[in-house]
Amino acid sequence: MVHTRHLVEYLGITGDTIGDGEVVLGMPLGPGLEDAWATVLAGGPAALADTAGGVCAARAVDPVRIATADLALHCVAAAVGGTARAQARVAARAAAPCSPRSRSAVPGASCLPTR
Repeated sequence: MVHTRHLVEYLGITGDTIGDGEVVLGMPLGPGLEDAWATVLAGGPAALADTAGGVCAARAVDPVRIATADLALHCVAAAVGGTARAQARVAARAAAPCSPRSRSAVPGASCLPTR
C-alpha cells in the first residue's frame, strides 16, 4: 500500500486567518523547497498563493466550481528560510452565481461567455 500525502500537508501550509472574504495562509520555507544554493524555489510559494486563492473563493461561492484560471508570481528577491505568507481577499461578489446553462442567474448580471 502506498501512502500519499496531500500537497498542502507536504508543504506544511497552515491557516493563519480563514474568514468570510479573507484568507491568510502560512508555509515554512526550508529544505525540500530550496535549490543547491539554499534559495527557495518559486513552486512552493506559488502553491501557497494558489491554495490561499482557492480557499478564499471556495468560502465565497460554490466550492465545486472553483479553478485557477490565471496565476502569476513575480519573484523580486531570493528567499532564504523563514515563513512565507499568502493573503487572498474577495474583491467583489456577484449578485448571484452564473449557471453553465444560462449566462446569468439574474437579469443584468454579467458572466464570462461559455464555449
